[in-house]
Amino acid sequence: MNSSRQLILGLVGTVVLLIIGLYLSQGKGGFLLAGYNTAPGEEKKTWDGPALCKFMGKVLICLSPSCLVIGFAKAMGIDWLEKVIGILIILFVVGVVCYVNTGNRFKRIPKP
Repeated sequence: MNSSRQLILGLVGTVVLLIIGLYLSQGKGGFLLAGYNTAPGEEKKTWDGPALCKFMGKVLICLSPSCLVIGFAKAMGIDWLEKVIGILIILFVVGVVCYVNTGNRFKRIPKP
């Protein structure tokens, strides 16, 4: 693949992640979140959907520039940068999953 295609794909990936991230950051789009989307109705009621969507929107907005950097690295043939960004993305996502699933941050507090 030539370098201009690599850059265009990186730019497209960045724009797509930004659009989805902005949509989620408005507290909408729970259907885009795997796990939350497929949860049974009773279990969904125990989660604060809008807060979870807002958080995941911020995560996607933070991840969006990585597509552009990877596209640039591929276009310029900088293999080490691709690998470093890939490892950073994996570490970031693992941290996000741990954050979301611990501490009941997005659980609804039952009304007494």
